[in-house]
Amino acid sequence: MSPSAFDLAYDELRARWPESTEEHDVATPYGPTRVHVYGPADGRPLVLLPGGMATGLVWFANAASLGRRYRVRAVDLVGDAGRTERRGTPLRNADDLNTWLDALLDGIGAADVHLCGHSYGAWIAPSLSPHPSN
Repeated sequence: MSPSAFDLAYDELRARWPESTEEHDVATPYGPTRVHVYGPADGRPLVLLPGGMATGLVWFANAASLGRRYRVRAVDLVGDAGRTERRGTPLRNADDLNTWLDALLDGIGAADVHLCGHSYGAWIAPSLSPHPSN
């Protein structure tokens, strides 16, 4: 089976990230969430949320710089483009999206994080997350 045009574009964008970037799938009630991780293991957690119809990989131009200070985690949003799988509990409303984000933050073990989002991701970060963000 040949890779789709989306898969090829996704892999090309992934290649623009620093070489030591890791991919993790974090379990949530809505399915496993793909997270791209870069930066020092002891760096302050920074979660990057993309705009709608984008993936966490869109942060490629910022990853190297941010990764010098932070443990960057760029997320493929649930129910959107990327390699996050939507299975399990159906995502129906903003409360479900909040539950997903809580599960994601718990799954990455980051109780105190910086959240940064673009467009739809910027709406998710401050309006839904009860986690402190400094």
